[in-house]
Amino acid sequence: MPASWLGVPMRIGGSVTGVICVQSYRPNAYSEDEQLLLSIVADQVAVAVENARLFEKEREQRALAEALAETAGVVNSTLELERVLDLVLEQVERALVFDVGNILLIEGDQVTSMRWRPADVLERMSDVRPSLSQVAYLSRMAQASEAILVPDTAADPDWQTPPGLEWLRSSLGAPIRAKGRTVGLINVGSAQPGRFGAADAALLEAFASQVGPPGPGLCRGTGGACPATHRRAGESVCPPADDLEQHLRWHRRHRCGR
Repeated sequence: MPASWLGVPMRIGGSVTGVICVQSYRPNAYSEDEQLLLSIVADQVAVAVENARLFEKEREQRALAEALAETAGVVNSTLELERVLDLVLEQVERALVFDVGNILLIEGDQVTSMRWRPADVLERMSDVRPSLSQVAYLSRMAQASEAILVPDTAADPDWQTPPGLEWLRSSLGAPIRAKGRTVGLINVGSAQPGRFGAADAALLEAFASQVGPPGPGLCRGTGGACPATHRRAGESVCPPADDLEQHLRWHRRHRCGR
């Protein structure tokens, strides 16, 4: 057992960010001078650690800004709904740690799974088409204008576990909105309770907003000509991109760009 122990706090301003301690098997091993020396070292280490944290935070923010910019660029330039949805989930996967994620589109009371991560989950869930009125959690999210966080699904009375996802213990979802209405949902889930927090919710809302706002959207122009495959089918004009609910439904039905 150590006979002597000396510990000093690592401080930044008035906050303690850590502790540096030393110990010895010799009794009375440390004097006030050594305590002062260790305090000076602790202050220097605290500054170095804080600088490293700030650098990492700045790096993460820069990566997030780049991911959002890339998502916005594709949303505003491509004809392919599938590409947009894939890219959004890819960028969310880069920014958040989760075990399962999806994008759902809402048509009236019907909810349709469009994309999943991992991708093979979509095959197992393709026949699952819940209605908003049947799933309280989805209904609550569709009515919300902000992300909804479920820290522990086992403790949430509104939670209804999707078939095959009984292991899911925490969930975070954000609505995709257009013209004041929710037209889709982005969800991520984890097997770990408490996996997501307020910062994660704000981040997911940012990605959802890249899909939802009116603008050039999923077609170049509004109400413009669509690919030759659609013209051959006698469907030369899709709904304007600023009517996102009809626009998404049209592109889903016709698989634009394929």
